[in-house]
Amino acid sequence: MDRDTRANLQAAAQVLHYALYHPPTELFLQHLTSVHADQSWPPYCPAESPAAAIQQEALEQLGRALNLVSEDPSQLALLQRDYQALFIGPGALKAIPWGSPYLHEKRQLCGPSTLALSQWLTAQGIELNLAQNEPVDHIGLLLSVVALLIHDPSRDDDLRALLAQHLLPWSTPMLAGMAQQADTEFYRAIAGLTQALLLHLQHDLAVTPVAQRLYL
Repeated sequence: MDRDTRANLQAAAQVLHYALYHPPTELFLQHLTSVHADQSWPPYCPAESPAAAIQQEALEQLGRALNLVSEDPSQLALLQRDYQALFIGPGALKAIPWGSPYLHEKRQLCGPSTLALSQWLTAQGIELNLAQNEPVDHIGLLLSVVALLIHDPSRDDDLRALLAQHLLPWSTPMLAGMAQQADTEFYRAIAGLTQALLLHLQHDLAVTPVAQRLYL
């Protein structure tokens, strides 16, 4: 993996971290629109990548979503409501963004998988920038760790461990649920772009996810 590819993967992971971890803001959407994010998405995914088709569909969705936002200012409120329903509540979340509920028979937050991730992060010297006191296995937070590790070739084994043990075992059903339950094309696009990024990394780094029972 060359330096430019790493930089592009890092840039994509950083955008997706922000989109998944933070509620949508006018400034963020204006930035995506001004740079034509659907046309200028970091080019890390060649046509032969297994993630290429997923990424292409998601970028088309993103383009339509950003056109809507630029034409209709009321779209921001719709995106904020969609984000709230997907990830925050009140009530049952449409797409739980933390890993533990997918890996615990009682769908518990802060289960054994969360503790294992916390211990792993400490061992790697990684400190997360939390917006509040919350479990560390939020998919948006983990994308910030992906962005950190992909920058440094000497940490590829750490990135493989993060993906295999702490992210890929549950990210696919989480993102599939997000794509299915989202009311806006914007968040369906974010789900697809995240799935494409993780699939590309899994293929490119030859990662085999740890087999774990899922509770959906």
